[in-house]
Amino acid sequence: MFTPEEEKVISTLGEKYADQVLLTEKLYDFVTITLRKDKITEVIEFLRDNPATQFKFLTTLCGIHYPDLGQIAVMYQLHNMHSGMRIRLKTYLPQDNPSVATLTKVFPGGN
Repeated sequence: MFTPEEEKVISTLGEKYADQVLLTEKLYDFVTITLRKDKITEVIEFLRDNPATQFKFLTTLCGIHYPDLGQIAVMYQLHNMHSGMRIRLKTYLPQDNPSVATLTKVFPGGN
């Protein structure tokens, strides 16, 4: 299901942030990892700075409304420009308080 490169990224993330990972799956050719919101900025910074991952480009940051679930998701897509690998991260927030830490300290354009 996952390529060896994808497995390495998943493993590298899991070694440090296993308690933050809720789900790992492959959707539409993207590794998609659902995370707790508590350390989302720290996790993204780790994926940017770690030599084994090098996701130095934020390609997408958006919100997704799930009215039937009463939730809002924030979705981040990161790109490793050396390998061409892309990864999608999601975190779910309650609809009545959809608050998550800013990413501007990691990616200034992520506002």
